[in-house]
Amino acid sequence: MIWQLSYYLKKVTDNDIYILSPNIDNLPDSLHSIKVDNIFEAINYSKTIGADIFVFRSVSDSKVYDLIESIALKSIAWGHNFPDNIQLNYLANTKNIVKYVCVGIEQYQMLRDHKVFLKSEPIYNALDFTIYNKNDTAKEKIICYIGSIVPSKGFHILARNWSYIEKRHPDVKLRVIGSGQLYNRNQRLGPYGVAEENYEKKFMRYLIDSEGNIKSSIEFLGILGGSEKIQKMSESKIGVVNPSGNTETFGIGAVEFQSLGVPVVTKAKNGFFDTVSHLKTGLLFKSEKKMVKYILNLLEDNEKYNSMRQDAYRFARENFDIYDIAAQWDELFNSIVNYSNDEVRKNPNKNNLKLKNNYNWLREFNRRLKRISFLRKIPAIIEYKNIFKLIYLKFKL
Repeated sequence: MIWQLSYYLKKVTDNDIYILSPNIDNLPDSLHSIKVDNIFEAINYSKTIGADIFVFRSVSDSKVYDLIESIALKSIAWGHNFPDNIQLNYLANTKNIVKYVCVGIEQYQMLRDHKVFLKSEPIYNALDFTIYNKNDTAKEKIICYIGSIVPSKGFHILARNWSYIEKRHPDVKLRVIGSGQLYNRNQRLGPYGVAEENYEKKFMRYLIDSEGNIKSSIEFLGILGGSEKIQKMSESKIGVVNPSGNTETFGIGAVEFQSLGVPVVTKAKNGFFDTVSHLKTGLLFKSEKKMVKYILNLLEDNEKYNSMRQDAYRFARENFDIYDIAAQWDELFNSIVNYSNDEVRKNPNKNNLKLKNNYNWLREFNRRLKRISFLRKIPAIIEYKNIFKLIYLKFKL
């Protein structure tokens, strides 16, 4: 998303765009690609060339924020992942972090009772849809999962419910795009070459026959990219992305499926409220039982399925087109360059606020509660959540 935004910003604006990265060999020639070993070199280089704005993926390292502050470099932190408590406070308290850009409205909403909300703004991730062509041919009963095959991405949830789907539709097929090595090419995999060994054991027992072989109806395709990935996705009847909903600030896979006219079934949680329109472009479930029911409904109700295909195709293009999103970023850059830090912070985006999703009503209640002077320092809901998560992980270990 970082290099893609830079590339399309160059197309829609006259600004000089620099990418500072340890790996620049495969980046487009239209960009100023500068090799740096780390983020500290990137910050110092930006100051040296007189950059108006430095954009970086938000981190929890205090030294990054100290350096930005010490050299007074106007910066935008881009929140591709949910921030921990340390990161939240650095983002809020560093004066020269003039904006914290969330990748969706739901991620933004989760900050509404934290002081970083005042400098936050949602701008969706995006795609160039010229390479995503809808497949209008009759589809086989193929259900396609795409994503990293690690516990947080929830593939095991689909796997342990597969027998219920297969029992009702013996001709159904499962296609899996992804691997336990998607984000870590050095990860050692289990005997089936799908995921880390302990995790692989957890779900493969649902997908093998009595002799220990992967069922003939199931195809693990590994890590795919480009036209090959898009082709396999477009052939599918139903797309499944992260059935746990955990860690999803956005869910780009859901947008990819829908841009190909493939309805999505996933968890009613986090960023999927942004990227899937329930009952129109896909189905958002709250329980595993509902997940199975929704998949079966789409396999069996052709009228509903065909309606969703058309709506999904339109929805993706209307909301997540890279040229529209690049223009929003350019507008943000102009506001930062033309106004003071305090003026940029004054008017947080409050459009499309849906308090029913992700317990946002509780966050709003907490925000109002903190207006009372002696309650001003009570933690934001996201801070409680992060604390409970740490306690759970330590207890689990």
